[in-house]
Amino acid sequence: MSITTGTFPGVRIVDMPDLGTFTADSSIVGEQNGSGRFGASGLSGYFLSLNAGGNVKGKVDFYATDWFTPLCAGPQYRSTLYVLSPDGKNAITGAAQTLNAGDYPDAIGIQGFGFNNLPASPTTAAWAGYFEARQYPGVASYTMGIEIDIANVSGVAATECSPYALTYPFSVGLNMQSGADVAHDSPALVSTHASMAFYVGDNGARFQNGLMFKSTALVGTDGAGTGFGNAIGMAAGHKISWYLPGSGGEGSAITSVQTTGGVLDLFFDNGTAYFRDAALGTPQVGALAGVPASGATAMALRVNNNAGSSVVQVLLGPPDSGGTGFRILRVPN
Repeated sequence: MSITTGTFPGVRIVDMPDLGTFTADSSIVGEQNGSGRFGASGLSGYFLSLNAGGNVKGKVDFYATDWFTPLCAGPQYRSTLYVLSPDGKNAITGAAQTLNAGDYPDAIGIQGFGFNNLPASPTTAAWAGYFEARQYPGVASYTMGIEIDIANVSGVAATECSPYALTYPFSVGLNMQSGADVAHDSPALVSTHASMAFYVGDNGARFQNGLMFKSTALVGTDGAGTGFGNAIGMAAGHKISWYLPGSGGEGSAITSVQTTGGVLDLFFDNGTAYFRDAALGTPQVGALAGVPASGATAMALRVNNNAGSSVVQVLLGPPDSGGTGFRILRVPN
């Protein structure tokens, strides 16, 4: 069987017969009326492995009209496989399932590997994947660089996990690891610490916000002041650090090294900030917003006096009540 010059709507590459060895005149026309065309005359020095259909040597282009190069010229000349969607559909889709996994227990839709293995070169770099999305003038909708969506359709509620244990079965939207388990490669490699897990930079423009949680994104709270949801979980000794401009050294930090005992939260209420007993839900020491009334302070304390346990505002004693030039601080009996 032979196929001559032309386009064949509805004919898929996988449905076409084996054309044998590629010659200077060979070409294959796929879906989208010719958008899947590649010919042997442009094959030169590349290698593409097609598990379902043998091997194709050379650079492979899939497109009807190259609308992408005028918008972004670099990728076309750097790509071994170059695929464009002519009508807004997905250019490439990868899918995998574990239903018939057999000896391959890990189902991965798309994989990417970048190896920075050119020694002593300060100008080369490697990426396992690169994603870029652009929002052009006049656009009224939204633009996203990448979306990662996890769907727990098992009927089993999400498990409670912590920095010390992941409880199966758990589901994660983004899992960032270090080391790639290269000790099990052949030959085995030794992995050292990576610089960071997550980095936000400016590549010609800045972000309005570095990290934001939608008001209804977390279990436990409605995002309007009712209930609590755990946005960030850390282990003892983990800290949030500020760095010093100029020297770049570490400055102030917020951390916890608690391993036992009562738990205190830093809590912000309407016009008040205070340390709160987490178990009792009661303020212990607080600061009040605004200018305090005459004879009062902006500090509140939990006291256990004749009236029982309560939070009271700390007041000022009369002038010189604490000695000449000083006042005492007063709390009710």
